[in-house]
Amino acid sequence: MTLSVFVGLCFALLLAVVGVTTFFLVRKPRTGFIILGVLLAVAAPAFVSWKPIYKTRTPRFAEEVKKVADPSELQRWAVATLQETSQAGSSHEIPRDKVPVGIRNLTSDGSPFQDAFCDAGSVQDRTVWLVWGGGFGHWGIRIGTSSFRVSPDDNYYIEWKPGIYFWHQTH
Repeated sequence: MTLSVFVGLCFALLLAVVGVTTFFLVRKPRTGFIILGVLLAVAAPAFVSWKPIYKTRTPRFAEEVKKVADPSELQRWAVATLQETSQAGSSHEIPRDKVPVGIRNLTSDGSPFQDAFCDAGSVQDRTVWLVWGGGFGHWGIRIGTSSFRVSPDDNYYIEWKPGIYFWHQTH
């Protein structure tokens, strides 16, 4: 089922529920209030327990990565890659075949590994970004030296070990 069909069906269902509830509120107020109460009783717990997708997907992604990668080896690879591409201030694409096999072959939430690059930070703050995702957002791993700490930005981060973070876009 395509996304547009799914959204259309959800919208049609919402219109039907609102229409039936409105009908009963106008024609049979007692029944209408009972229906409205049941809808609120069902919707309230869902609303209260809701979490943004990045707060549920990122820990799940982290568990998938931990099954296929050793953090120390991953960090050694990333630091060596950063030293090979030591041009601070410029971004550098990392060829797919240079990415560790376990990472390169990992599929997360139906998305295969997408991209790897060194960011354009200063020498001590440069990191390797490993990216999964697509049209509905991106997530991945950000790896720097053990002294690297993320700065606040538009991503959600979970630290794996010093200098290695799982990240997810928040918008």
